[in-house]
This record gives sequence, C-alpha cells and structure tokens, in this order.
Amino acid sequence: MPTPDEISRRFDAQDETLSKILQGMAEHREYHKLTDPGVSEVVDMLKGAKAVKVVITWAVGITATCAGAWAWLGDHIRLLK
Repeated sequence: MPTPDEISRRFDAQDETLSKILQGMAEHREYHKLTDPGVSEVVDMLKGAKAVKVVITWAVGITATCAGAWAWLGDHIRLLK
C-alpha cells in the first residue's frame, strides 16, 4: 500500500500534467480562433472549384461528342456522294 508521501507525490505529478494539458488546450483554442476564418474561406473556394470542375467536364464531354458526330457525319456524307 502506498504511503501518504507517495500518494502526495503522485497527485503533484498529476496536477502538473493536467496543468500542462489545460495550457496546451487553451493555446490550441486561441490558435484555432485565429486560423478558423482562413480555413473556412479555403473550404468555400474548394467547393467553388468543384463546381467549375463539373462544368468543365460536361463542356469537354459535349464538345468531344459533337466533334465525333461531326467527323462521323462528314465521313459518311462523303461516302454517299
């Protein structure tokens, strides 16, 4: 069974550890308050970039389909003449 002195030393060590953890959490909270607006802005920009990616993908797909159809028609019309 631990002696009262050992228990006191363990509690002191626990208090120091908890104090360090709480101080780290407070620093993290302050850092988060400073960086949160920037992170939110980047996320919003990436959401917009996804929309642009979808539009470009659709445009390229439609253009490729039209070019293929145009080439096919040109080849087949030439054969009919």
